[in-house]
Amino acid sequence: LAVALAVAGMALTLPLDIAPWLVGVAGLGCGLLYDVWLKRTLLSWLPLALALPLVPAWVFLSADAWVALLWWTFPLGLLLGIALHLANQLPDVPGEAGGRVRGMAHRLQARRALALSMASFGAAASIACLVLAFVSSDRAVLAAIAGIVAMLTGSRATRIFGRNGLFGVLAVSSAILAVVFLSAA
Repeated sequence: LAVALAVAGMALTLPLDIAPWLVGVAGLGCGLLYDVWLKRTLLSWLPLALALPLVPAWVFLSADAWVALLWWTFPLGLLLGIALHLANQLPDVPGEAGGRVRGMAHRLQARRALALSMASFGAAASIACLVLAFVSSDRAVLAAIAGIVAMLTGSRATRIFGRNGLFGVLAVSSAILAVVFLSAA
Protein backbone atom coordinates (compact mmCIF):
# COMPACT_ATOMS: atom_id res chain seq x y z
CA LEU A 1 0.00 0.00 0.00
CA ALA A 2 2.84 2.41 0.87
CA VAL A 3 4.57 1.72 -2.45
CA ALA A 4 1.32 2.14 -4.39
CA LEU A 5 0.51 5.44 -2.67
CA ALA A 6 4.07 6.73 -3.13
CA VAL A 7 3.97 5.94 -6.85
CA ALA A 8 0.49 7.48 -7.15
CA GLY A 9 1.63 10.63 -5.37
CA MET A 10 4.66 11.00 -7.60
CA ALA A 11 2.53 10.37 -10.70
CA LEU A 12 -0.12 12.92 -9.66
CA THR A 13 2.51 15.60 -9.14
CA LEU A 14 4.37 14.96 -12.42
CA PRO A 15 2.71 17.96 -14.11
CA LEU A 16 4.57 20.25 -11.66
CA ASP A 17 7.88 21.81 -12.58
CA ILE A 18 10.90 19.69 -11.72
CA ALA A 19 11.92 21.66 -8.58
CA PRO A 20 8.66 21.21 -6.61
CA TRP A 21 8.39 17.62 -7.84
CA LEU A 22 11.87 16.85 -6.52
CA VAL A 23 11.05 18.55 -3.20
CA GLY A 24 7.99 16.29 -2.92
CA VAL A 25 10.10 13.22 -3.64
CA ALA A 26 12.59 14.40 -0.99
CA GLY A 27 9.73 14.64 1.53
CA LEU A 28 8.66 11.11 0.63
CA GLY A 29 12.27 10.01 1.06
CA CYS A 30 12.39 11.56 4.53
CA GLY A 31 9.32 9.60 5.59
CA LEU A 32 10.70 6.34 4.23
CA LEU A 33 14.11 7.01 5.77
CA TYR A 34 12.48 7.37 9.18
CA ASP A 35 10.16 4.36 8.88
CA VAL A 36 12.67 1.94 7.37
CA TRP A 37 16.04 2.86 8.88
CA LEU A 38 16.22 5.62 11.45
CA LYS A 39 13.17 5.25 13.71
CA ARG A 40 15.02 3.50 16.53
CA THR A 41 18.40 5.18 16.15
CA LEU A 42 20.23 8.23 17.41
CA LEU A 43 19.42 9.89 14.06
CA SER A 44 15.65 9.44 14.44
CA TRP A 45 15.25 13.25 14.55
CA LEU A 46 16.85 13.81 11.15
CA PRO A 47 13.97 12.94 8.77
CA LEU A 48 11.51 15.27 10.53
CA ALA A 49 14.08 18.05 10.76
CA LEU A 50 14.75 17.75 7.03
CA ALA A 51 11.10 17.30 6.04
CA LEU A 52 9.56 20.25 7.91
CA PRO A 53 11.10 22.97 5.73
CA LEU A 54 10.25 20.98 2.61
CA VAL A 55 6.53 21.66 3.13
CA PRO A 56 6.69 25.44 2.60
CA ALA A 57 9.39 24.96 -0.03
CA TRP A 58 7.06 22.68 -1.99
CA VAL A 59 4.13 25.10 -1.69
CA PHE A 60 6.04 28.22 -2.69
CA LEU A 61 7.91 26.47 -5.51
CA SER A 62 4.68 24.94 -6.81
CA ALA A 63 3.08 28.39 -6.84
CA ASP A 64 6.20 29.86 -8.49
CA ALA A 65 6.37 32.32 -5.58
CA TRP A 66 9.81 31.62 -4.07
CA VAL A 67 11.43 34.61 -2.35
CA ALA A 68 14.77 34.89 -0.58
CA LEU A 69 13.17 35.02 2.89
CA LEU A 70 12.12 31.38 2.45
CA TRP A 71 15.73 30.18 2.69
CA TRP A 72 15.36 30.78 6.43
CA THR A 73 12.78 27.99 6.61
CA PHE A 74 15.60 25.44 6.38
CA PRO A 75 17.47 26.31 9.60
CA LEU A 76 14.16 27.10 11.33
CA GLY A 77 12.66 23.79 10.21
CA LEU A 78 15.73 21.91 11.35
CA LEU A 79 15.50 23.40 14.84
CA LEU A 80 11.74 22.95 15.07
CA GLY A 81 12.06 19.38 13.80
CA ILE A 82 14.51 18.54 16.59
CA ALA A 83 12.30 20.21 19.20
CA LEU A 84 9.14 18.45 18.04
CA HIS A 85 10.79 15.06 17.64
CA LEU A 86 12.21 15.13 21.16
CA ALA A 87 8.94 16.40 22.63
CA ASN A 88 7.09 13.59 20.86
CA GLN A 89 9.48 10.92 22.19
CA LEU A 90 9.73 12.26 25.74
CA PRO A 91 6.57 10.64 27.18
CA ASP A 92 7.89 7.20 26.18
CA VAL A 93 11.38 7.55 27.66
CA PRO A 94 10.65 6.43 31.25
CA GLY A 95 8.65 3.36 30.23
CA GLU A 96 11.14 2.25 27.62
CA ALA A 97 14.36 2.84 29.54
CA GLY A 98 16.82 0.07 28.84
CA GLY A 99 14.59 -1.40 26.13
CA ARG A 100 15.21 -1.84 22.43
CA VAL A 101 13.69 1.52 21.51
CA ARG A 102 16.68 3.81 21.42
CA GLY A 103 15.75 7.08 19.78
CA MET A 104 17.51 10.34 20.46
CA ALA A 105 15.38 11.21 23.51
CA HIS A 106 16.03 7.77 25.02
CA ARG A 107 19.77 8.18 24.66
CA LEU A 108 19.75 11.70 26.05
CA GLN A 109 17.39 10.70 28.88
CA ALA A 110 14.39 12.74 29.89
CA ARG A 111 15.98 15.80 31.50
CA ARG A 112 18.51 16.43 28.73
CA ALA A 113 15.95 15.66 26.00
CA LEU A 114 13.57 18.20 27.53
CA ALA A 115 16.36 20.78 27.73
CA LEU A 116 17.43 20.21 24.12
CA SER A 117 13.83 20.29 22.90
CA MET A 118 13.19 23.62 24.62
CA ALA A 119 16.56 25.04 23.54
CA SER A 120 15.92 24.06 19.91
CA PHE A 121 12.48 25.65 19.96
CA GLY A 122 13.83 28.75 21.70
CA ALA A 123 16.60 29.10 19.12
CA ALA A 124 14.10 28.76 16.25
CA ALA A 125 11.76 31.33 17.78
CA SER A 126 14.65 33.73 18.41
CA ILE A 127 15.97 33.41 14.86
CA ALA A 128 12.46 33.87 13.44
CA CYS A 129 12.01 37.04 15.51
CA LEU A 130 15.36 38.45 14.42
CA VAL A 131 14.74 37.74 10.74
CA LEU A 132 11.20 39.09 10.91
CA ALA A 133 12.41 42.27 12.65
CA PHE A 134 14.01 43.24 9.33
CA VAL A 135 10.86 42.44 7.33
CA SER A 136 7.87 43.23 9.53
CA SER A 137 7.98 44.44 13.11
CA ASP A 138 4.35 43.39 13.63
CA ARG A 139 5.13 39.82 12.63
CA ALA A 140 8.27 39.84 14.77
CA VAL A 141 6.16 40.75 17.80
CA LEU A 142 3.68 37.95 17.03
CA ALA A 143 6.52 35.44 16.68
CA ALA A 144 8.01 36.65 19.95
CA ILE A 145 4.71 36.19 21.76
CA ALA A 146 4.36 32.64 20.41
CA GLY A 147 7.92 31.85 21.44
CA ILE A 148 7.60 33.35 24.92
CA VAL A 149 4.33 31.57 25.66
CA ALA A 150 5.81 28.24 24.56
CA MET A 151 8.97 28.75 26.59
CA LEU A 152 7.00 29.71 29.70
CA THR A 153 4.60 26.78 29.48
CA GLY A 154 6.85 24.16 27.90
CA SER A 155 8.62 22.78 30.96
CA ARG A 156 5.30 22.59 32.87
CA ALA A 157 3.22 21.40 29.93
CA THR A 158 2.93 17.78 31.07
CA ARG A 159 1.62 18.86 34.46
CA ILE A 160 -0.86 21.25 32.86
CA PHE A 161 -1.95 19.34 29.75
CA GLY A 162 -1.05 15.71 30.47
CA ARG A 163 1.41 13.19 29.10
CA ASN A 164 1.77 14.73 25.63
CA GLY A 165 1.47 18.31 26.82
CA LEU A 166 4.94 19.43 25.76
CA PHE A 167 4.45 18.12 22.26
CA GLY A 168 1.08 19.87 22.06
CA VAL A 169 2.48 23.19 23.24
CA LEU A 170 5.45 23.02 20.85
CA ALA A 171 3.35 21.79 17.92
CA VAL A 172 0.84 24.63 18.26
CA SER A 173 3.58 27.20 18.86
CA SER A 174 5.58 25.89 15.88
CA ALA A 175 2.50 26.14 13.68
CA ILE A 176 1.92 29.72 14.82
CA LEU A 177 5.57 30.59 14.18
CA ALA A 178 5.36 29.02 10.72
CA VAL A 179 2.18 30.89 9.77
CA VAL A 180 3.56 34.19 11.03
CA PHE A 181 6.91 33.66 9.33
CA LEU A 182 5.46 32.43 6.02
CA SER A 183 2.93 35.25 5.93
CA ALA A 184 5.89 37.62 5.64
CA ALA A 185 6.91 35.85 2.43
